[in-house]
Amino acid sequence: WHGHGIVRPVNGGEWEGTFEMGKCTVGTLRRPNGELEIGRYDSVNPDDVKEGVWWSIDRQNIWVVEEGQKKEQIDQARALEMVAKIGVPLPTELAHPGQLAPPAPPIEQHLAVPDPLPQIKSEE
Repeated sequence: WHGHGIVRPVNGGEWEGTFEMGKCTVGTLRRPNGELEIGRYDSVNPDDVKEGVWWSIDRQNIWVVEEGQKKEQIDQARALEMVAKIGVPLPTELAHPGQLAPPAPPIEQHLAVPDPLPQIKSEE
């Protein structure tokens, strides 16, 4: 994988961002419980944030994240500065507080089902 994409793990949640050689690089992780994380990654696992910002479910508490761990609590202004530095567009639910992100479509819509192979007619 290379470029922009969305990953929806089977355990829920959603990671949207850029990939390089199959690894998440920068993006937004929406956790299944409603927490939100924006950061820089270097892993095939979107839970492995190197540096970023983590919002609580109610968006009232915000932390700096380093090496996947919440380090210090920060205010909204500092969080927005960090997101700008990371270079990820602000998700809808942060740009417009109180407005939730649209729900993810059902998983069936994400599975590519190949067309059946065409029948080859033999010339006899």
